[in-house]
Amino acid sequence: MPGVPCGIRELWAGLDWGHTAERSFTIFMVGGYDIYTKRFVIVFAKKFYETNPLVLIDEIAYLADHYNIQMIIPDYGGGWTANELLASKVSCPVIQCIYAGERLRFTYDVKAQMFKAARSRSMIDSF
Repeated sequence: MPGVPCGIRELWAGLDWGHTAERSFTIFMVGGYDIYTKRFVIVFAKKFYETNPLVLIDEIAYLADHYNIQMIIPDYGGGWTANELLASKVSCPVIQCIYAGERLRFTYDVKAQMFKAARSRSMIDSF
């Protein structure tokens, strides 16, 4: 895909629904882990000033298909209903409940072709 560095094998999307504050917006980002630079690179981002998920679902689903997204990782919170609706409209998984804090570290295992999120020395999630 044009504009995507050759070291990125899969594109993922992040989604933050913006319907819980007086002045809010929804953010949709697309990126992937570049195996050559060893960095997560954002290749597309859009800020929606519309906060009604019912209005945005179709456009977000279109963007997910357009970029051949492998996984969408939205915020959970108040967006769980919108996430369920989005999951019914896209071909990729919509993974909920991933929270990154200052102690959460993501690494990519090239051999296993999966990300690992280390929450502590004894707690590692793979996906």
